Amino acid sequence: MVGLSYLLTPILQQYSVTNFKDIPKPIWLFTAIWFVLGCIQAALMDLHPDEAYYWQMSRFMDWGYFHQPPMIAAFIKIGYAIFQSEFGVRLIVVLTSSIGIILLFKLSETKNVKTFLLVYLGLILTHAGVFMAVPDSPLVFFTLVFLVILKEYLNKDSVALALLLGIVAAALMYSKYHAVVLFASIIIALPKILLRKSFWLTALVGVGLFVPHVLWQFDYDLVSFKFHWVVREKKVWDVMVLLDYLLGQIIMLGPVGIILVIALVKLKNRTPFDRILTSIIIGFFGFFFVMALRGKVEANWTATAFLPLIILGTRVISEDEKLLKILKPTSIAMASLLIIARCYIASPWAGDGLKLSFPLKGWETWATQIKTKADGLPVFFSNSYQLASQYSFYSGEQGYHWSPLNYNGNQFELWDIDKRMEGKPFLLASGMGERTGEPIIVSGFNALYLNRFEEYHSYRKLRFNFAQTEYQIEPSSNLILEAVLANNSDAPLNLDELLQNRPVYYFLYADGKTLPAKQIECLGCEGIINSGESKPVSFSIEIPEVEGRCFIRFGLDFALGMPEQNSDFIKLIVTDK
Repeated sequence: MVGLSYLLTPILQQYSVTNFKDIPKPIWLFTAIWFVLGCIQAALMDLHPDEAYYWQMSRFMDWGYFHQPPMIAAFIKIGYAIFQSEFGVRLIVVLTSSIGIILLFKLSETKNVKTFLLVYLGLILTHAGVFMAVPDSPLVFFTLVFLVILKEYLNKDSVALALLLGIVAAALMYSKYHAVVLFASIIIALPKILLRKSFWLTALVGVGLFVPHVLWQFDYDLVSFKFHWVVREKKVWDVMVLLDYLLGQIIMLGPVGIILVIALVKLKNRTPFDRILTSIIIGFFGFFFVMALRGKVEANWTATAFLPLIILGTRVISEDEKLLKILKPTSIAMASLLIIARCYIASPWAGDGLKLSFPLKGWETWATQIKTKADGLPVFFSNSYQLASQYSFYSGEQGYHWSPLNYNGNQFELWDIDKRMEGKPFLLASGMGERTGEPIIVSGFNALYLNRFEEYHSYRKLRFNFAQTEYQIEPSSNLILEAVLANNSDAPLNLDELLQNRPVYYFLYADGKTLPAKQIECLGCEGIINSGESKPVSFSIEIPEVEGRCFIRFGLDFALGMPEQNSDFIKLIVTDK
């Protein structure tokens, strides 16, 4: 540790004093105002359902999670330890996004403060990024830190800088897996960086620090990889997926972003660092364009590409009077609209007249009503880990999630926090299937229905494991699936008794539609299976008259005619050929 401090202290002192002393006072003042306004907005807004999920993760800190690495959970953990509120959830994001303004200005190498501020204020992402506690926030922040250090490293081959780059590279990977696109883009733009001996120290440190997350993935059977590359693939692709990606990028760019793209085309005499920045832009937009040929891509996944776009575009516009003349009115108009929108969503009237997939306000009222009707019983939410997380945050009671057969999976399945509920009465909140039970009706929210059950039992650790997970088969044919039934629970199970009460079902996801779950006979599912034991079983399935990709999953009946998950997805390529 002494040696590490010896290496890092001089370089950290350089960046804290010398490297930023030329930042103009207006930028510091703007950053301070931006931070204060971000804090106010963060305090006034209800949590987005995804933010509540990340907050839920921060309560169970680990080296990894089902959907992503743990950095956003760490950010939330720190802030929430100081303020137990929405503001605390978002505090570190507001702080780092504000610091990012200084880093971004430094990298832009422009002396034109007005141009920089016009660009910054006219982009959607710079406004949304200041108060939303989502994984893109630490990714963007550490990208800026990485680029600042990388720029210095290109000019000075230093062991201390290489070491610092490795540490930040690990922080990037712990933020979001998209960091791989950043690293690849840098190497493609400047392959000779691989010839530096110190660069391999960067790689060694980065990989070494990321090993705990890799080990975590293996402990959980590469769950994140399976989700992103297998489970998400089950939706049928069509050209609208690609058009949705392109439209999303146009909206995220907005008029100011389009001006930046024009400016980028005009950039001449690119330095090695400029080539890296250009490669990052092309890398992110290009990579996710290719991904959109495979499946749905969220518009915000290219957020990192906007950083070099701002850096290079601002520099060109500062020296181009024609572009600057267009930028001024465009940015003022966009900034005005965005500021009005931010004020609106932070106001008590937020959500009125908007058709969103989630309410902006009223979550505490919603959670309180459920808590009151639950009267001390634990509440399980079907098909929505976001609702379970929002209930936990706003009710003060731990919410639980139950995954039906057609659900993609989430972190609640890995925590096993529902184990303490075994054998106890519970409520299942669902808006699916038959709408029976106690209704929860709150203005602006989809209706939920609370159904009481006297004993909670989940058998998701009874797993059907298939050696072959992909088949090519003809329509209207019969498919025999061989599997191994493994009892991963802590107790022996009587299969005859269990399946009599909770028979096996399967569902088929075909042609973009989820077909109703059907009961199926499990051949070999009989007798006692002890904890840790396995036995061979099989299923016979009639393939419907469909063509294309299909997915099958098996599960035991749970409640309300909905089976739970007892297998991974099996992929079928149904074709006459």
